[in-house]
Parts: sequence; C-alpha cells; structure tokens
Amino acid sequence: MLAALRFAGPKQQLSPTSLFKGLMLSSAGITSRLDRLESRGYVKRTRHPHDRRGVLVELTNAGGKALDAAAEADITREKDLVAGLNAGERKSLAMLLRKLLATLEPAGSSGPE
Repeated sequence: MLAALRFAGPKQQLSPTSLFKGLMLSSAGITSRLDRLESRGYVKRTRHPHDRRGVLVELTNAGGKALDAAAEADITREKDLVAGLNAGERKSLAMLLRKLLATLEPAGSSGPE
C-alpha cells in the first residue's frame, strides 16, 4: 500500500477506493490496513478537496522512510540469495527467471516498458 502511494504522483495521494481496486483487496481490508498504517504514522487521511464525502490517503515522511527501509532489506536479502553464484550462474538465473515470468504474463502482453 505504501508503494502504491509512493508512485501515485507528486502528492502521493489516492482514494481508499483506488487503493482497494488497485491492490485487489476488499474495502474492509483496506480500512483495517489504513487504520494500522495511520496509527504508525505512515499515512494520513484528509478530506478530498473537491468531494465532501471523499477521503484521500497520503504517504507521510515516516511512511516513505519505512518503505525505503523495506526495499533496502529486500535488496540485501536478494543479494544474499545469489551470493554463492558466480557471474555466469547469475546471468543464467536471470535468463531463466525472465523465461518463467514470460509464461505468467497474459497473452499479448509485452511486459513492462
């Protein structure tokens, strides 16, 4: 959810509806996650400026730092996973993983650009 907000544009804001549709979670699931993230100071909810009934969820500085720390931990873990492979083996692994991922993409999809 934090990553979705990070990439949501300059204000790093989305509506809860956009979040649950984009993340394929239920409305109740989004609400409980937002409650936990807000209690930790990672997101804040504000009134939508153009819709009196609407709410926007915004990534806070603390949320951005938590996301950066999680990404760094993932990178470290990935490096540790392949540390025992030489350069040729890492290249072969990357090629095989690309091939595997290609089989998971919907037909006609060109993948990320």
